[in-house]
Amino acid sequence: MQLVTNENAHELQAKLCDRAHDHVGFDTECHGPRFNDSSARKPRLNAYRSQITGFSVAFLDGSSYYVPIAHVGENVDKDTWLALLDSLLSRPGTIWVHNVKFELQVLQLLGYTLMELIQTRFRCTQ
Repeated sequence: MQLVTNENAHELQAKLCDRAHDHVGFDTECHGPRFNDSSARKPRLNAYRSQITGFSVAFLDGSSYYVPIAHVGENVDKDTWLALLDSLLSRPGTIWVHNVKFELQVLQLLGYTLMELIQTRFRCTQ
């Protein structure tokens, strides 16, 4: 997995725009409070009260990228990571995610409307 910085973000941007990559994997990393549900195997993250700390994108060729947003170390500036996220969500191919409801909730907190996200080609893996 390659760590994306402000200097190399253009590489991920180019791959997102390349139509050869019809299918991509997507995942967000978040930090925040958890639900106190005693019936659950482990506490679940409350998506509506969480903060996104980064996201990753994986391609079928085996390459993958992590975009740090709110980490202790170096982060990608907001304009850059928003442009990358917009490129991902507006691309014509399929976006595979593991926990689609959680990811949609997190993206809504970033200002995307549910209608915009539904038009995106999300597919859930389980």
